[in-house]
Amino acid sequence: MDNDVRNTEYCIGFLDGDYARHGRYRAPAYHSRLARACCIFRVFGRDAGYTALYTAYVTGVRCCIPEYKVGLQQLIDLLIQDKRNNPSRYSLVILSEGAEWQGYTVKEYGEADAFGHRKKMSVAEDLSDEIKRASGEETLVSDLTYDLRSGSPDFVDRMVAFTFAGMAMDALEDGKSGLMVAINEGRYSMAPIPDPKLGPRKVISHRCTTPSAVARSTTRRSACRSS
Repeated sequence: MDNDVRNTEYCIGFLDGDYARHGRYRAPAYHSRLARACCIFRVFGRDAGYTALYTAYVTGVRCCIPEYKVGLQQLIDLLIQDKRNNPSRYSLVILSEGAEWQGYTVKEYGEADAFGHRKKMSVAEDLSDEIKRASGEETLVSDLTYDLRSGSPDFVDRMVAFTFAGMAMDALEDGKSGLMVAINEGRYSMAPIPDPKLGPRKVISHRCTTPSAVARSTTRRSACRSS
């Protein structure tokens, strides 16, 4: 769901999760409007900010991603300014679970999983505390992480999954190995399995592939690339 696998622009489950995030952010946003609060959403994104970035893009709100450490006071000032400029007197921000600000590191807890990952403490709760401490403004925190792992896949994810499976079987029948099915430059392709030592794919803020390139796999529409 993080869409952070190297050598492909799209991972199964990303758009499905994005639709769910877009839908489920509305209720907390409505409550923050009633409470006239700064609403902070926490979404998936341990190492890469695609989930927060695309959700923020289609909802028109601010976001923080792991690839860029923001200035805490600047972020708080922007959220307070957004709230004061909003006739309904509320503001919204979406945080990747791995987002950090300057001088802050996300805390971890519990035992590591098979990949060496430990659970992360909520950066949203920490930001909430900082906003209250700095401004006295009311906040509302909503965690949209594990709740999004339920439900049926949407049309795009089903189409991509069936296509990936067919291409993988064709590769096996042809005796190929060391490859994975991918989408690159808006087209289905076979790509080398990435070396785990390279780590996850990251957002490069000035160049990114648009989500529409996934639904229309033969169309080249890119505003951003990733490493």
